[in-house]
Amino acid sequence: MSMFSGVRHLHLRVSDAERAAAFYGQALEMRRVVDKFDGKMIIMVTPGGGDMFTVSEESVPVEFEADRERVGKIGGIDHFGFEVADIGRFDTALEQVLDAGAELVNRETIPPGIPSAFVRDPDGYVFQIYGLPEGVKQAML
Repeated sequence: MSMFSGVRHLHLRVSDAERAAAFYGQALEMRRVVDKFDGKMIIMVTPGGGDMFTVSEESVPVEFEADRERVGKIGGIDHFGFEVADIGRFDTALEQVLDAGAELVNRETIPPGIPSAFVRDPDGYVFQIYGLPEGVKQAML
């Protein structure tokens, strides 16, 4: 049995933590669990997955040296992704993300039948939403 259960945490540097938290809360139904540094760092969790997602502003001390000038710019990370829980609701999920203020970058179906969309958040980060057919999910277990 593996000692690790997956990628469970992502921390983004953003220009406005409150705006970012509001966006991800509305777009991806994340729930806010902790505010630190007078609200300049906000820790959220994904519904059902228990994944931690943190946003913080420049004034928050870094855990390691980070290039603060790169907020929202493509660097070592190309994108990150979120799975839609029910592939049948992919279009509704994408609409929710766009209504929250995301910009559609690209939409395509990836073989074997995986609906996918890349969107840009208010800070310029690109992320993907996708739906996995049941057969693909089973093959991943």
